[in-house]
Amino acid sequence: MTIEEALEAQWLSVARHIFPLDWAFHPQIAAGLYRLQKNESPSNVLEAIENIPFDEWMSLVQYAINKHPLEVGNFLWFVAQDHPDDGWRFNAIQELITSGLIKLFDVNQILQHENDPEILDMLQEYGYS
Repeated sequence: MTIEEALEAQWLSVARHIFPLDWAFHPQIAAGLYRLQKNESPSNVLEAIENIPFDEWMSLVQYAINKHPLEVGNFLWFVAQDHPDDGWRFNAIQELITSGLIKLFDVNQILQHENDPEILDMLQEYGYS
């Protein structure tokens, strides 16, 4: 085990705490949390958690909003702008809005290139148009 893997593994207990229902994805959650805490690039965080299910993703994001708001805000902003899956973009934008972190960013950047009607409707619903 490398030093990086050992440091990442220390986050397993947090992963178990924030999502106790299914342990299958705890290593990916731990890796994502570790990378967020280290303030790694959002693409590195995404690489760690790309394949986790929605409920696990939500648990990670909720925990990170409380413990690492700036880092998770940057991650969510990256996903909101650059993820190819409109479901990921929708969820990232929704979390940015409900957490209030969206105020840190220029929403016009999303509005200029977003074409998913559900995302545009949500933004308009919250007063961004």
